[in-house]
Amino acid sequence: MTIKLYGSNICPLSRAVFHFVKILKADGIEIQLDYCPIDFRKEEQKEEWFREIHPAGKTPAIKDEETKFCLGESRAIFFYLLEKYGKGTKWWPKTVEDQAMMIRSFYANGGLFNIIDSTVCRKVINNKKTPDTAWINVANILQRYDEFYESHEDVTLLDIYIHYLCDFGKLLLMKTGLHNDKCNLPNLAKLHQKVKSLPGFNAVNDSYFNWIRNYRFVSQTEIDKQKQLGTIQE
Repeated sequence: MTIKLYGSNICPLSRAVFHFVKILKADGIEIQLDYCPIDFRKEEQKEEWFREIHPAGKTPAIKDEETKFCLGESRAIFFYLLEKYGKGTKWWPKTVEDQAMMIRSFYANGGLFNIIDSTVCRKVINNKKTPDTAWINVANILQRYDEFYESHEDVTLLDIYIHYLCDFGKLLLMKTGLHNDKCNLPNLAKLHQKVKSLPGFNAVNDSYFNWIRNYRFVSQTEIDKQKQLGTIQE
């Protein structure tokens, strides 16, 4: 059974879905993944063939080669994979009540996606100026999630989802060099280590880390200005 996953290496939720499939395979689930990268800078997401898979032209999106069923939106994709492949695993609760609670938790955390993706990620990918207020919003929500994970133990699928968004937001924030004082997030760092220890992490994230290490998000002029204002801690 083959699932085609259309994603971008710099899209945190594409990588979250990709990683989850790797985890399912490591748990002994028979699922084959064909990863199909989409290049946003070439605007491949706007091409007609991809619009037939995801009319909104967003990643991640999947196509089930067995049924030809296409689906977009990462949370919906998670639930589709769980229902079709994840029954009997620790990732999908056994009772309908617990499943409903899990779904509610996913959608209750939708604001995290909106702040990181809509206000920052898309501007970065398209080389558009990102207002400093957007970076401050990212910093504030990361701090709230860091507080939430102070006493968290077991890693759930929701935690994987949150990790990929928070980690992307943190790395973007650090790369700007504008708010280094807001990047001390010890509990999210512990969550990162837990997710990193899950099967398939390096295979999914290597190209992403190469990209983010070499990408400059703000001009040197802006960095110098922020140094004068004392925003950057050297």
